[in-house]
Amino acid sequence: MFQKYGQFNPLLGGTGEKLHVGEETEFIKRLLENGKTISYVPNIIVHHHIFTERMNKSYFRKRKYHEGELAAIVLGNYESRNILGIPYYEMRYFFKKLLENLVGIITLSKNRFLYELKVFYSIGFIVGRITFWRRNG
Repeated sequence: MFQKYGQFNPLLGGTGEKLHVGEETEFIKRLLENGKTISYVPNIIVHHHIFTERMNKSYFRKRKYHEGELAAIVLGNYESRNILGIPYYEMRYFFKKLLENLVGIITLSKNRFLYELKVFYSIGFIVGRITFWRRNG
């Protein structure tokens, strides 16, 4: 598959301070776009060592921010009615969810940190769209 459809895109992986992830997701998307079938094998076990410095809230905030940023960059061009390349209908949904998440933080919900992570993702997404738009606008 790698010979026929190319390697993982290294621009989508973590680089320097960026905690981008998604090179395997983009590769699978390429396979699906070319009519390939992807299988889920639930009995496969993968061991992944997680460093202690990643087990804190600041790491998760940074990671969600970078996930949002990368998602916005990967979104690519959108030619119809848009703001920064984001379709109008998506912008309405985006700001509605952002407001809901901010309310979740302000009201000190028991899930406050999850709402906070969603806000960091949203901010990263906006920055990613601005970055994409400046490069390709």
